[in-house]
Amino acid sequence: NWAGPAQQACINISVSDVELDCIDWNNWIDGQDMDLTYGIEVDGIGPGVFPTAIKLTNVSIKNCNLTDWWYGIYYDYTENSTLQNASPSSNSQYGVSLVGSSNNTVTNINSSGNTQYSIYLSLSYNNNLSNINSSGNSGYGMYLSLSSNNTLTNITVSNNAGNSGYGIYFISSSN
Repeated sequence: NWAGPAQQACINISVSDVELDCIDWNNWIDGQDMDLTYGIEVDGIGPGVFPTAIKLTNVSIKNCNLTDWWYGIYYDYTENSTLQNASPSSNSQYGVSLVGSSNNTVTNINSSGNTQYSIYLSLSYNNNLSNINSSGNSGYGMYLSLSSNNTLTNITVSNNAGNSGYGIYFISSSN
C-alpha cells in the first residue's frame, strides 16, 4: 500500500517518450482512498499555466492494476499515446480519465467498482477506445464531455448506477 500525502501520484510521468509496463497482472498499485491522489498520472500542462498547453506524447502504459486511489489512471494533456491491459478498480472518483488528451489508444480495460466515473473523457478528441468492460461502478460507466470524434468499439457497460442509471453518457460531444 502506498501511504503518501494527498494531492500526489504514486507514479507521475511528466515527460514524453515513456513506457511503463507493470508486467505482472497479479500485482496491484494500491492506494489509501485519499483525496486527490493518482495511481498513475501522465501530467502534461494545460492552458492557463502557460499561454498554450504543453502536451506529452508517446507515453505507453500497459499491464497495470490500480485500486483505492482518487484517480486510477489520469492522462492530462497527453496525445499520441497508449493505455492497454489495465484494471482500475475501487477508486474514489475515476477509473480512467483523459482530460485535454487526443489521438490516444485505450484498449483492453476492465474497470469496476469506481465511485464516480469508470471511464471519463473531457476536452479529448480523436481517441480510439476498444475492448472496455465497465461494470459495477457507482457512477457512470463511460462519460464523455466536450469530447468529439472518438471511436468506441466493443464497449460493455453493465450494472453502473449513475445519477440516472446511464451506461454511456455524452454531453456536448458528437460523432
